[in-house]
Amino acid sequence: MWSAAGVTRLRVDSSDPQVAAVLRWRPVPTPRGADGGAGPADEPPGTQRLRLTLILIVRPGWRRFLYKSQSQALTGGAFSELKRYRVGDGLETDLAGAPGRVTEIVIQDDGEAELRLSRDGDLLTLVVVTPEGGGEPTGPGPPYYAGRSLKFADYGLLATGYTENGYGELLLWDTLAGKINGFVSDEEEVLLLRGVLTQQAWRSRRFSLWVEGGAGFFRTEQSGTAAQEETVSFAAGLTLHYRDGAWGAALHYGLVDESGVAMLLAGWQVGSAWGLVLSWQSFEGASGAGLGASLSF
Repeated sequence: MWSAAGVTRLRVDSSDPQVAAVLRWRPVPTPRGADGGAGPADEPPGTQRLRLTLILIVRPGWRRFLYKSQSQALTGGAFSELKRYRVGDGLETDLAGAPGRVTEIVIQDDGEAELRLSRDGDLLTLVVVTPEGGGEPTGPGPPYYAGRSLKFADYGLLATGYTENGYGELLLWDTLAGKINGFVSDEEEVLLLRGVLTQQAWRSRRFSLWVEGGAGFFRTEQSGTAAQEETVSFAAGLTLHYRDGAWGAALHYGLVDESGVAMLLAGWQVGSAWGLVLSWQSFEGASGAGLGASLSF
């Protein structure tokens, strides 16, 4: 609990355009002394004590729209309906007027953002800082990232490569992945295809570990000869992802039959739907680096 005497205005700020706030006001029963007398001496007789409940919606989600009702601001001594819920460039309200005076502010959130309180004279400012903006959410419940997937970049489709190698991945519903690795040189051609089910097995705030299993096919062909080898077998793998804001990296190792494939990826999430990716891959003695892009949908 934080006490701030003499505050008459409240401002809510956030750099994240998704953050919304709902302001609800309720009367608070006036405390009475043991002799049935009036409340605190600093309150004028007849002053209505108010509790302001500030509901923060950091991310839109299922049923969260139900919070968006009965939101009002206290302006010019009277309540006015708030039809704008997103904080945007800042949401302000007075804390005293004809309806009464706020004596309690209750902040209700889901532990998905860091809340920073500061005071400047009679203005109390609450800044909502999301993890993407560098916030460190805390709270007694599960961490904000519980149940959410983490990857080095946001993608449903990823493609990267250079003149002698390429890699592509199609990811559906975060559970089904199709992957293709290819190498072409003067000496040989190598093609690897995998269809796998993938699942996040563990994560912390910035790291996650994904496991996968399914089937794979690879073919190696020596250039200028009729020598060709094809293999169809099981496929399995582990991928360690790291993500900090717009930057991320991933280390992958997989097996198809007895052949191992290793990959190192680094990504920059340039926009909400696309990013840039650097890659290095190695399989069956062939290796190469590449540059490409990721696309989320």
